[in-house]
Parts: sequence; C-alpha cells; structure tokens
Amino acid sequence: MAPLNEAEVAFVKAPSGLAGFLLVTRLPGSRRQNTQDVDGQWIVRVPLMDTSALRALIKRVQAWMRQEQIASTTVSVGADVYRVGFDHVDLETRPKRANELEEKPTGVREDAPRASGVQATRGRATA
Repeated sequence: MAPLNEAEVAFVKAPSGLAGFLLVTRLPGSRRQNTQDVDGQWIVRVPLMDTSALRALIKRVQAWMRQEQIASTTVSVGADVYRVGFDHVDLETRPKRANELEEKPTGVREDAPRASGVQATRGRATA
C-alpha cells in the first residue's frame, strides 16, 4: 500500500448536484464535498490516504454509475485523469514537460494506482 502525498485529493465529476450528493452518501467515513466549480460542473472532492483508497473509490464510483445510469465520468488525482465507465478505467496520460521527457518513458506509468482487478495496457484498462 503506497502512501499518497498528504494533499492528494480525488475529484469526481458528477452530472448534477443530486448525482454528486448520491455519490457522497456512498462514501461513509470520509471528509468529502459536493460543490459546483466555476464552469458549473459538479465535482465531488474526496481526500485519499493511499493507493488502496483510490481503488476503493473507483469501485464505489462504478457502483454509483451503474445505479444512476451514468455512462462515464472522470476521476482526477493530481495530474492523473482516469476515465471511468461501468466496467473499465482508462488512465489518460498528460503531456510531458520538457524536463520530464528524458527522465520517464511516455505512456501509462507502471506505478499508477489501478482499480482492483483492472489491468492497464497502453492507456486502456480492462477488467
């Protein structure tokens, strides 16, 4: 279980304030917020302690999506953006800065947290 940065927070996009509230009710015991951003998008903010918390969050997000019939959403943690569907999680790679190009290979990070039972291959995760 790798610890995340103390300030690591997941941001989950919700299609409405009500949908965001219903997601918040699925996340007992955590300090979370359902707020509207400057663009009018509803965002559920969830603090994370480690990578297992991210995997658990993604599982709960997928269950919420099935129940609320939401086809897809995104979960953002730092620079990582996960496209989440009922049965898959895709890690979008962010553009590399000039100082990172020679230090790290492009593509999916090998140490990127993944939902339990999900394998990432070149930006696409499959169950």
